[in-house]
Amino acid sequence: MIRSLVAPTQVVQPTLQKRDEERLGKIGVKNQELYEAYLEYRTKARAQEKQIEQMVTFNEFQAQENKILESTNLRLREQVMQHSYAAKQIRDAADEAVAAAKQKVTAVQDKGESVAKSCRDYEKQIERLESTIRNMQAAQLHAVESTQWAPLPTFEIEHRLKLLHSGVRQWAESNSGLTLEQVLDPERFKSTMQALMLRGCIQPDARLRECLLRNRAMLKPGKASQVLLTAAVSFDILSKIIGDPFFAFVGGMDDCVLRKCHGADIEILLGLIRNSDEAGAEALRCQLLRLLDPPTAEADSSVAFVKDLVKESRHRAMVEVVNSAIDEFMGPLSNEQYEHAYNGLAALVHDACELSWALWTRKARVEVHNWSSIKHQTNSMSYKSTSDVFEVHPLHKRDLEHTPEALDGHSITLLCTPLVLVAGNAEGEQYENKAVLKKAIVWIG
Repeated sequence: MIRSLVAPTQVVQPTLQKRDEERLGKIGVKNQELYEAYLEYRTKARAQEKQIEQMVTFNEFQAQENKILESTNLRLREQVMQHSYAAKQIRDAADEAVAAAKQKVTAVQDKGESVAKSCRDYEKQIERLESTIRNMQAAQLHAVESTQWAPLPTFEIEHRLKLLHSGVRQWAESNSGLTLEQVLDPERFKSTMQALMLRGCIQPDARLRECLLRNRAMLKPGKASQVLLTAAVSFDILSKIIGDPFFAFVGGMDDCVLRKCHGADIEILLGLIRNSDEAGAEALRCQLLRLLDPPTAEADSSVAFVKDLVKESRHRAMVEVVNSAIDEFMGPLSNEQYEHAYNGLAALVHDACELSWALWTRKARVEVHNWSSIKHQTNSMSYKSTSDVFEVHPLHKRDLEHTPEALDGHSITLLCTPLVLVAGNAEGEQYENKAVLKKAIVWIG
């Protein structure tokens, strides 16, 4: 009996032990899984705790920022209120200032109207005084002009121009020794023609050679030379001296005389003014020359210096005209011949310089016209006995002795002198009115 009981126990025990081991194994696995789950949970819990801590920290920071913002907003509102109050005070003060300024402006305007009325009254008084002063100055100037710058009588100017031309003709006669053959020498005649054309005595197509050969009077020794020399020198004197208000401006930059460049600049300026104010331009020209050579008997050193400068300038201009004419038309001369020619012509040109200065220090304007300008005005260069601008050369007197109209309609070959006119009057007015001071002397041929 006992053996039978023991035997089953020994058989069952290994089975139970195996089952328990399996259960324990499963429990161990389960416990391991639970432990791992626990570890995972714990990790997640710690992560959540950190997140919570961060959120708490953020919330605390956010709360602190909110407090700062609230404090800042509060201060800003207080400042805005303060600035608004200050701005209101400024606006109020500005309004008061504007109102006060408006009151002052109104007062000033009222006062300004009164002042303006007073100014207008004063201006009228000043205008009356200026008118009185101008009248007094005009009267004084008229008195000065009447005594110191009295206008030259027309007959005196005509007489002096006539004497001047007569002197040139006599000088040319005494200094012309060339025969007709010498005058017509091709090289010399070509040079003479160019000089005459340059002065405006003749036209390029003039039949001067044929006319000289055809005229019997030209066979006399020196006659042809005298006619041509008289024409050239007359044009030089009348155009360069009588017809030029600034003939004395002949110096260079280093010369102690009136400078040529200054005269040219003044001429340009006067031409510009003359386009809009002819009388004003002539008055300026006249006054400028008067100031350069005032008619004072007792002059101080500075005035005396200027007068001497002008005198020397006129002398220099005379010397240039004389030497130019002698060198260009008379050729090589002996010392005696040169001295004779120079002295005779210098005296004539000196008289011309004095006459020119006297004319141009008056308000009337002198005009000297050569061939082209006469043709432009008359539209013809044919002689008429009734002409207001032409007179015949003395060589034609025999032709006209019995018939004054014998040369009417004949073409002019040579202008022996230019036409001299005067424009305006002594008062510096009516420059459109012109009168003949000296007719142009013409040679028909």
